[in-house]
Amino acid sequence: MLALTCTAAFSQSTFKKTINIDDDDKGKYIGQTSDGGYIITGDTDNYGSLENIFLAKTDMYGDTLWAKTYEGLHQEYSYCVKETLDKGFIIAAHTNFGGGKAWIIKTDASGDTLWTRLLEGRIYNILPTADSAYLLAGYEDYNSKAVIRKMDQSGVLT
Repeated sequence: MLALTCTAAFSQSTFKKTINIDDDDKGKYIGQTSDGGYIITGDTDNYGSLENIFLAKTDMYGDTLWAKTYEGLHQEYSYCVKETLDKGFIIAAHTNFGGGKAWIIKTDASGDTLWTRLLEGRIYNILPTADSAYLLAGYEDYNSKAVIRKMDQSGVLT
């Protein structure tokens, strides 16, 4: 009688990277950038102070190239980030300023702020368009229906 035993060994590779900005960091959205790296946005809480928004850029291996925070005077939360045609980034966020407003942050490729805009309601997603504008999806007030708005490359609603 012939007995044949086959044993296969499998190794598991785990991809895990940590982005350490402050005490309590929460990543909320990740996207791949045109250079093969990643862009991540989320919220950070510096030892119980107000929530702020963070933006981090990594290489294709997930190693952090830079990280920035964007602070307001109230609680701020991010929802998404997209790379723009000029290789910068645009963030859809929320601030509790003035009873709560959408906060749009446009940065250059290094995460430095180029402009910001406050809008009524909330914007949860942004889509850069071929004409260098942005489509915004969200709502304008708590009693309204979903809304799509268009913003030009300077942050002016069109």
